[in-house]
Amino acid sequence: MEGFAIMTQAGKNIFDYLEIVKRRKWLIAVPLLAGAGAGAVIGYAMPAYYRSTTLIMVDEQQVPQSYVTPTDTTPIEKRLSAINQQIMSRTQLEKIVDDFKLYETGQAAQPAGLKARLKATLGMTASKPLTKEDAVEMLRSDIGINVVDVGGGKKLGNAFKISYSGSDPYLTMQVTNTIASLFIDENLKQRERYAEGTSDFLANELDKAKHELEQQEQTLRRFKESRMGSLPEQLDANLRTLDRLQTELQSVTGSLKTTYVSELDRLKSELAALTATYKENYPDVVTLKNRIKELEEQMTSNVAAQPDATGKPVTDAPADIMSLKTREAKLRQQIKAYEARVETAPANEQRLADIKRDYSISLQNYQSLLEKKLGARLAENLEKRQKGEKFRVIDPANLPQRPYKPDRVSITFTGLAAGGVVGAGLALLFEFLNPAFRKPEELAGLFDKEVLAVIPHFTGWAGEPAGKKSGLFRTVKDRQAS
Repeated sequence: MEGFAIMTQAGKNIFDYLEIVKRRKWLIAVPLLAGAGAGAVIGYAMPAYYRSTTLIMVDEQQVPQSYVTPTDTTPIEKRLSAINQQIMSRTQLEKIVDDFKLYETGQAAQPAGLKARLKATLGMTASKPLTKEDAVEMLRSDIGINVVDVGGGKKLGNAFKISYSGSDPYLTMQVTNTIASLFIDENLKQRERYAEGTSDFLANELDKAKHELEQQEQTLRRFKESRMGSLPEQLDANLRTLDRLQTELQSVTGSLKTTYVSELDRLKSELAALTATYKENYPDVVTLKNRIKELEEQMTSNVAAQPDATGKPVTDAPADIMSLKTREAKLRQQIKAYEARVETAPANEQRLADIKRDYSISLQNYQSLLEKKLGARLAENLEKRQKGEKFRVIDPANLPQRPYKPDRVSITFTGLAAGGVVGAGLALLFEFLNPAFRKPEELAGLFDKEVLAVIPHFTGWAGEPAGKKSGLFRTVKDRQAS
């Protein structure tokens, strides 16, 4: 019987299926109409939701960046993400819920899933009391933020939309405007905090750099004070002074030698005069001999007769010799001091170069931080005067005139389509469960004999009930019974 049913359905074309539709029209029409009616009932029974949208433009700063460089150059997408996290915090959302009395206690939370929503719409589930956490989550899910595509489908990031959906059109518009205001205020606060934080940080770093620079200046000053006269820049002057002192020493030495010779000649002349008159042991003769011997020793040893504590010469040398010897000693001391300065100049130059290098680094760091601090102060004043980059509302939140969901027409057509599918399935199912021969071609291969004639379809014999239809064969059972 199953094989026979399959055979009767083989080789059907579009006209056969149209005949099935005609024959099973009520079996198809009833589910179709029922599905459309159910979709319409469900669609119109679901609560209406309205959506209000506002467009916010990102205005560039009013002062050219070549004059004032902004401290916050974060891309709009990242900035919106940071602001969104601040606005979407539990504290902010709870304040909005309380201010506008959204999702008041006792209102059922919107169920999740199509099945749960359908049950809630048909009143098959009981409402659960709405908690504050539920209200915050519902508000968070009803808020939408999207960067607007401008220019060739690319997100340039110069505008974004804020939307909010709810059941009350006027309340939806108010909440959307409030959220937009929060975004604008939070953006200004964040940029101002960013500028102030940058300025404070640079101020602290500038103080540290200034203190370090002052320490380097003190180190440099102390070094120059302690090495005064032997600094690298004084080397040429020291060499010139050393040459002059050496030349002067040579002159003093020559004058001293000439003076010694003259004094010896004078003393020898006096001794000769005295010895011509007095004996060798005469006191004046002895004194002159001693003075001559002392001068000769001084000339040989080239040692100056130093004055005593009272300033008087230890020997009886003439004043001009003592003056020359004193001058010679001073010149030698000065020459020795300048030679020491010249010798220590290279080491002082290396040490001074190290100190100057550290000082130069500290000075550059201080100047760089000072420039950045001035720039940060300008940027801070720019943000406080609201002359920097800011958000501006282009399109205020609209008052929605019609709900955006549910789409009742779509729901109705969905029910209509579902009913049509069910009706078509039932019609095909009944065709398979009640097979029959309706065309001569369906007998081909079933009998060894060929079909010689076909009795056309007619409404019935006289006396038969109206509407009763007969054919050559109706079912397999009819064929076997005949």
